[in-house]
Amino acid sequence: MSKPRSLTSERRAELARQALRASIRLRIQLDVPPAAALCVFDTAEKLEIELRFVDIPSMEGMYVKNSEPHLRPIILVSALRPAGRQSTTAAHELGHHVFGHGTRIDQYIANSDENSVVPSGNEEEVLANAFAGFFLMPKAAVEHGFKVRGYLPASATAHQVYEVAGWLGVGYGTLIHHMRSSLNLLTEQKAKTLLSIPPKRIRQEVLGAALSTDCFIVGEMWSGRPVDLQRGDVALVKDDIAIEGDCLDLNGKTADGRHIVKASTTGIGRIIGPSWSVFARVRPREFVGRSIFRHLESTDDDS
Repeated sequence: MSKPRSLTSERRAELARQALRASIRLRIQLDVPPAAALCVFDTAEKLEIELRFVDIPSMEGMYVKNSEPHLRPIILVSALRPAGRQSTTAAHELGHHVFGHGTRIDQYIANSDENSVVPSGNEEEVLANAFAGFFLMPKAAVEHGFKVRGYLPASATAHQVYEVAGWLGVGYGTLIHHMRSSLNLLTEQKAKTLLSIPPKRIRQEVLGAALSTDCFIVGEMWSGRPVDLQRGDVALVKDDIAIEGDCLDLNGKTADGRHIVKASTTGIGRIIGPSWSVFARVRPREFVGRSIFRHLESTDDDS
């Protein structure tokens, strides 16, 4: 069997344009503004696609196109990956659905920058990857995320990129690669500098202590979607706040005075600031099951 030919730069550019157009059409269909962040798991359910988290170490994600009209398409996402990577994987599999591809499985490939699916010479995989980037991180949303926080993308610090990535629901490295390769918002040298700073170090610097889970910077500028957390994650909030719901706990303050809100148990709560509020949804860590059930309170949650 002959080896598939690699795609030319011109063909990759054409596929990227197709992916961009498809991502815009889907946001319009869903009535999601181009500058808004979104939750791709919720999107799948709105499109009547069954999305499940599964405990399969060798798999990144899978799209199942059911041939029977009464059966829903299915997206499977590994429960064992970081949350940002899960979102990108789900969006990649959604891309296969949008473009009418057949059943696809994406195997796990260990890599350090949190990208879910490594680009290949396969046109359908390249198309799905590009769709995921443009759907989760359209240029308007990325620029808005920096602007409302008073940051400039071209000169953003690692902490600022980390904050915007959390709002968009994607990995730190994923956002940097997209800003450099697809949106042309970063120079190659700037992207390289940012990628040299690991998210683990950023979390330790913003929190003032080592943290093995995720950390999100939340405030008045958080809009478009709930704060999605896993048990053990924390949200840092500068404003004076109150919290609603048993799933959240106030856990002191950082050295610079930000409140630490910890995701303590499964459920849905709310963080309330002086003139703003945002829902916070907590799911079990490495949750396995149907995505629509991930925030349901359970008597077994603490077991």
